[in-house]
Amino acid sequence: MDTQDKRDTLATPAKTDPPSIMDVAALGSDLRLAAAYAARIGVLGDGKALETLDELEQSWRSDADPSARSITLALAEVTRAIAPMTLADLRSGRDPFEPKNQRRARGLQLCLAVFALITMLMIGHSMQSLRIEKAGLKAMEQLQAMQPTQKSIALRKMAQLEDPLRNPGSTADLYRQKLGEWVAMYQTRQILDTQSDAARMTSMFPWEVNFESAKEWLVERFAAQAKAPPLAVLASLANGEAGSADNLTPLHSDAAAAAVPAPTAEFCQRDDKGAIVLSLSETKRPGWMKNVVGDLAEDFCFRDEVLRPMTGARYAYSADQDVGRGSFIPLIESRISMRSDWFLPFWFGCLGAIIFVMRNVASIRTPAMELFPMFMRISLGGVAGIVIGWFSTAALPALESTGALSVPFALAFLTGYAIDALFGVLDRMSRVAQGVSAAAGAGKA
Repeated sequence: MDTQDKRDTLATPAKTDPPSIMDVAALGSDLRLAAAYAARIGVLGDGKALETLDELEQSWRSDADPSARSITLALAEVTRAIAPMTLADLRSGRDPFEPKNQRRARGLQLCLAVFALITMLMIGHSMQSLRIEKAGLKAMEQLQAMQPTQKSIALRKMAQLEDPLRNPGSTADLYRQKLGEWVAMYQTRQILDTQSDAARMTSMFPWEVNFESAKEWLVERFAAQAKAPPLAVLASLANGEAGSADNLTPLHSDAAAAAVPAPTAEFCQRDDKGAIVLSLSETKRPGWMKNVVGDLAEDFCFRDEVLRPMTGARYAYSADQDVGRGSFIPLIESRISMRSDWFLPFWFGCLGAIIFVMRNVASIRTPAMELFPMFMRISLGGVAGIVIGWFSTAALPALESTGALSVPFALAFLTGYAIDALFGVLDRMSRVAQGVSAAAGAGKA
């Protein structure tokens, strides 16, 4: 070979084999990692993966090239066996058998258990408060329909003007019937008063301080020093109220009874004709005003002298006050709506997500969940519960009992546990909406 041929040979690069598409060493490392995890959980199957691993080890010892095809097939088989665990999870350090992951899992299980108990406490408190508020709302509506003041006035006028006991007959029987109905109504009002007061005293959270209880204690503590003029008391009774919503106290409590002075013998004193004796200041008023005050006094003394002994009440007015309960109906309705539409679906959705995360953390078949994805899962569970509550409320608009309300709450729990199913449904709805929108746009074009 002459010199020119040698130069041409050196200038021409030597031909080399193209690089392999598959990295056999990397595939072998992945197969070792997946097979080790599969062996620890007992899902290796018929042992083909082990035979492939033995062939791989022998080929590496003899410096021979292993078969990429057999490694790939074995890796695919083992990957299917270890699902839902993936090679990416094992490579990123999410192997649940690693000591650091096991220590972290035990701490997370303790925190999740405490969080689940707190969530159950919130659910129990909200469900009990919802039951009390629904019963109290119904009691307030019944109290408004009773109108005890008007019935006692009608009963007093019947006894005073018609004098049924002196004329036995149908009128006397009707009077006794009306009197028995009023006593029965009083007994019913005591139960309704208790229910309405309990609904008014509920709180949104278990740890929330109820300032109404502290205010009632203060009223009971200092009520003995309160002085109320008799005329103001009579006017409040005639109007069917004893105060505004800002100074409301339970009707059956001693504080409410002590807040207004009891009638005295001098107050209900009568003259020779049986008329109420008015005070000196009231006798100076015009004649029509004295008649109004006397009529109010007649109603008040009739309750104290006739109706109160029959019911055993401490004071006559304790069964006749309406105390502005109507102003509390919108408040109770807003609380019920807040609990049934927002709070309870949220807590049930969170509880379902917490149960899912607890099972995920305790399972050796799933990747070790990180802290932030865990929080995101729980928060999404609460949001999904609220969304399901919207659909359930629209589908079942008339839910009267707490048992019927449990249906959307159960759906919220299931959705929080299986939130992926909700997202799948929403994705399908989104694709359908996009398809309809595209078809509509094409039709217009």
